[in-house]
Amino acid sequence: MTRKSNHYKISCNDTSISLEGIGVLQRDSSKKTMAVLGWCMSGLALSLGVSKAGVGIFTILTLLLMLVVIVQQRANVSFYNTSSVNKALISLFFVGVFCSLLSDGGVNSAKDFVSKGSMLLLLPVCLFCLEDRKTRTNAFYFFIFGSVIACIYSLYLRSLMESGEIERIASFWDLGRWGEFLCYALAMFLPLLFGNASLKVRLLYGSVFFLLLFTLLISGMRGALLGISLVLAVYFSLLNRRYLPYFIVFSVFFGVVTYLWNPSVIENSITSFVSIFDLQNNLSNLARFSMWSHGIEYFLHNLSNDWRLILFGSGFENLIGPFSAYLESTNQMESYMNSVNTTVSLSDLHNAFFNVLNRMGVIYLLVMSVGLYAVCRALWSRYIATPNSAWLHSAMLIIMSFLVIGVFYSNELNYQTLMAAFMCCLAIRFSDAEASSKENQHV
Repeated sequence: MTRKSNHYKISCNDTSISLEGIGVLQRDSSKKTMAVLGWCMSGLALSLGVSKAGVGIFTILTLLLMLVVIVQQRANVSFYNTSSVNKALISLFFVGVFCSLLSDGGVNSAKDFVSKGSMLLLLPVCLFCLEDRKTRTNAFYFFIFGSVIACIYSLYLRSLMESGEIERIASFWDLGRWGEFLCYALAMFLPLLFGNASLKVRLLYGSVFFLLLFTLLISGMRGALLGISLVLAVYFSLLNRRYLPYFIVFSVFFGVVTYLWNPSVIENSITSFVSIFDLQNNLSNLARFSMWSHGIEYFLHNLSNDWRLILFGSGFENLIGPFSAYLESTNQMESYMNSVNTTVSLSDLHNAFFNVLNRMGVIYLLVMSVGLYAVCRALWSRYIATPNSAWLHSAMLIIMSFLVIGVFYSNELNYQTLMAAFMCCLAIRFSDAEASSKENQHV
């Protein structure tokens, strides 16, 4: 049986499956390639928590193998029949290459964008591969395994510290990306604690959730703490009020046990969270305000003086040159660099929106906005059909946490972007499978 809607197609046929509308690719005719693709999904899921090199290797392998499948079955592939989400992702990649070529960074920026922007081509492949039940299940458990290993390594690093020493603790990733990984993973697991899985499975989810939460607390990452706090508030106020008292009880118990074991974990977490709202003395906050204000001024300056920078930006990872030239020409360089004890940056405005606006230009930003709208519309259509799906709630919370963190960090197109996007793809495909299964039960 096949279920169709305006936004997506779910096929229950094991021998053929829709690439979100890009024709119908036959699995039987590419069995070996599809099997390897499935293991690439597992490798990628594992690498998200433990290895930058692994993410790069499995991304390249996945794209190459998918290219083989498309070439073998090119008669079944049509871009014009694909979903709006895939059209937006693929179009955004090529628009990014085009804008980078015409930007101030030229060919070098285009090379940088192709390297990082290849994930935009990877996501439709992930949506395709994760439609397969075995691939989806393996990828999820490999993701859990990688997350647990990364948390254990972070705890090991914490154990090496002197008693009473206050430090932010990372893992295999640097602090910023590690904090984002934890935030997105927590956003994914939160609704699963109250889903329809068996008690044993939900206990597994709960164990992973509180391990991730404890690791986030010792990481000291303020943006991730704020992100997951907002996710918790939205989830229990809008999506699951029924279980709020139970979650509060477990959280209080978790907090008390943690405090009795090591008071500094709770104390440092509270200090980090409170510092987010210190707009007078916290140097990190003041530095962000300075970078944001100068980023806006830089855009307004270009609006009157350089249409090329407005339309196509400074170039991907090429902000430092044009931005420095602007500060020098307006005699602001010294005051900018010394405004907050030199904790500001010339290459990164610490805000995903301002970075895209100034690095990639207005054209790319508009196409990206269309893509985000397509994603939100697809999720909304699924929510209307299955409003109580825990997996769908996970996808929505992941996107929310990604947008929240994007206000304070540069997560617009990097490894952490793939972290959030892959988790979202995984959640969407589990949600689709549940919806398809429920429909079949009523036939």
